[in-house]
Amino acid sequence: MFSGHAIGKGAILTLVAIVGKMLPLGLFAKPLTLNNFLKFSFAMNGRGEFSFLIAKEAKEQGILNSSDFSATIWGAFVSSLLAPFLFRWARRRESLHHYSADVQKNNMNMS
Repeated sequence: MFSGHAIGKGAILTLVAIVGKMLPLGLFAKPLTLNNFLKFSFAMNGRGEFSFLIAKEAKEQGILNSSDFSATIWGAFVSSLLAPFLFRWARRRESLHHYSADVQKNNMNMS
């Protein structure tokens, strides 16, 4: 579970899990803006608990060896763990964008 090989593969699977969920899920954000796309995608990224069950069943049936099982668990765990932090980042990004737009608008009105 803690071998370098499993952690390395898990890191790759984490990226695949995050991007793989972002692309199809983010497109459902309405209105489809970059901020909404990021918020919706990252909010849905925490939904990985089913991956643990599939990995466990695959290992029990001999489809996954121990190393691949560990990598799958790492990928599902880390992508689920990162989801709230990525969502918070997307919300802050949106707030900064709105703040910046308000400042520019106020500066235009003062001119």
